Amino acid sequence: MFSHYMPVLKPKKAEMEGLFETAIHDVDLYPLIELAGGQPRLAERPSRAGGAAKPGRPAQLMSDYLEKAYRSVERAVGGTPVLMDPHLFLHRHPQGLTTLIEHWEQWRTDVAPLRVIPVLRLELPTSVLEPLVDFARTLGAGAGLRLLPKDLAREDLEQAVRRMLESTSFQPGDMDLIIDAQTLVNVDRTALKRQCIQALELLSPLAFRTFTLTASSYAENPPSEIGWVDRLEPPFWEEVRQRVSVDVQFGDYGVDAPTQPVDPEYVQLTTPMPVAAVRYTLKHQWLFLKDAAVTQLDEKGEPKTIRGDFRNVCRRLLGSGYFYGAAYSAGDQYFDDMAHGRFENAGESTRWRQAMYSHHFTVVLNDLTDDEPEATPVEPALPF
Repeated sequence: MFSHYMPVLKPKKAEMEGLFETAIHDVDLYPLIELAGGQPRLAERPSRAGGAAKPGRPAQLMSDYLEKAYRSVERAVGGTPVLMDPHLFLHRHPQGLTTLIEHWEQWRTDVAPLRVIPVLRLELPTSVLEPLVDFARTLGAGAGLRLLPKDLAREDLEQAVRRMLESTSFQPGDMDLIIDAQTLVNVDRTALKRQCIQALELLSPLAFRTFTLTASSYAENPPSEIGWVDRLEPPFWEEVRQRVSVDVQFGDYGVDAPTQPVDPEYVQLTTPMPVAAVRYTLKHQWLFLKDAAVTQLDEKGEPKTIRGDFRNVCRRLLGSGYFYGAAYSAGDQYFDDMAHGRFENAGESTRWRQAMYSHHFTVVLNDLTDDEPEATPVEPALPF
């Protein structure tokens, strides 16, 4: 029985707006939001007055990030309780736990309340675990427990989980268990699958509120212009759920790869240039399309790189033979509008990603309810 789909997302505008505009389905969207702590700071640049630019204060950077996260997530989920994992945020802001919980408390009592269900990990020190548990008890919506591949490999996994339950005084029936296989690329998937099955069977007698298996096969280095990448998560999940005695729900990372912790002292030297590209989700693959960047001279005769035109990408998508149609999702309507020139310009990368997420969520939800178009060939020909 499929009760929910759990996308693992950042509280960015593209992901949250894509979530907001996804139509209601019989399978609920139950997102897991990863608080990452914001983008790396840009290197300091001289101010117009000639002095060095001062970086923002850490406390202000945290507050600004959390306020933006609140607005994005609240709009996407409304008053529905949402799982939130603070691990990456606390890695980037080691002293930020008090600030984080203060914001969570504020969100809970705001005019537009957002109810956070904290996600715990076995590795959390007591100094972090206890405040998170105290907050979870205040809300009364339980908590999540997220197990990563390194946890699945532990010989004392069952004992470690039971110790956490005892230390938090949570009943398993008040907790969501998330088995997060993370990346399925360049790993021994057979061994990883076996670990997921063993963990689920080992922990199934504890009768958690829900059991979910999440994973990602999104390519860190996708095809340069046109190409296909297999979606490994659905068959991986299907093979696991058929071999365990509990109902295991499906989760993925949308059209992105798992994020690794960032060095808190890391400073970004330049802002990456967006590339006009689309990652289009099909039943078994992603179709990658890209309009190559070109270099041309500006009005001063200096070389300037142009990122490509997203309208060209959308025209190629519509002509590929794999477009699901404008009526399929809000994202597909956007692709269709772009291809037919219904906008004055080519838009910006956040809006492109929003359309990709809206389409992806719709594909997954329809697939879980067996309301999906026919499967594409394993190695489809490219007719364009």
